[in-house]
Amino acid sequence: EREGVECSRYLIFNYAQGSWVTGFYTRTAYADAGVFPFPLSADSGGGVYFQEKDFSNDGAARSTFLETSYFMLGDGETFARVMGVRPDFDDLQGGLSITFYSRDYPQGPERTYGPYMITGATNRLSVRITGRQIKFKIETDDAPSFYRLGKMTFDVQESGQKR
Repeated sequence: EREGVECSRYLIFNYAQGSWVTGFYTRTAYADAGVFPFPLSADSGGGVYFQEKDFSNDGAARSTFLETSYFMLGDGETFARVMGVRPDFDDLQGGLSITFYSRDYPQGPERTYGPYMITGATNRLSVRITGRQIKFKIETDDAPSFYRLGKMTFDVQESGQKR
């Protein structure tokens, strides 16, 4: 049911997944970046806000994640053994964590490794991950929080067709 006469809801379409998300929001007007470096919004109480500014949620932690799909070594018939990871994050502010997942078959059970904490001083993670398929998830829950994902490298050994 609608409350008041101000705009109070949003609708977002995710093109990648073909899905819609709806919700409530207290902003009633928006102006795209132009004269100001960031988009502006206003609420019904007269508050004016910069949007998409800084690296936090108004000083509070910003929770984000990025998850890959499963990838395989070669044609998927060979097991991979990941012994180390060299993370590559430019402009890292705050910390983040990486969790790895592996499985032996597409419909097989998933094994979890981590989470491993990453800071600006992390050069290499020593891990022991084995499987035909591997994926990873990067998560942040910090303030400030920002990174640019570079080219992560993995120390991988083929371990044959048997675990």
